[in-house]
Amino acid sequence: MTKFALCAAVLSLPLVLATAPAFSADNDPMTVDARTGLNQNDTGNAVSGKDLFEKNCVSCHGPNGKSIGGQKVDVLLEKMKLYHQQKTFDNPKVQAMHEALVPMNPQNLEDLAAYIHSL
Repeated sequence: MTKFALCAAVLSLPLVLATAPAFSADNDPMTVDARTGLNQNDTGNAVSGKDLFEKNCVSCHGPNGKSIGGQKVDVLLEKMKLYHQQKTFDNPKVQAMHEALVPMNPQNLEDLAAYIHSL
């Protein structure tokens, strides 16, 4: 490679990197369950989370996760952990969240967050 070609390649690298699509686990084909099309991650299983969502959440949030769908997993987990840990709430709807989440273990919460994120 000539010095000119090498220099051009090095100088164009920032432009190439700036315009390349960002890699994300959300679009990594290795993290998508081929059977369901749901995104999987290391901590939560969206397939298991779907079952939990349908049993515990659909009645208030609907099948599309009204007001919660698509949020980042870590944000969802933090909110669910707060609902899970706190004992009483002034708002009956929030109290219902607590009662739905109390029976769940940490893995259930991670699975649920993974599924809600996929909505």
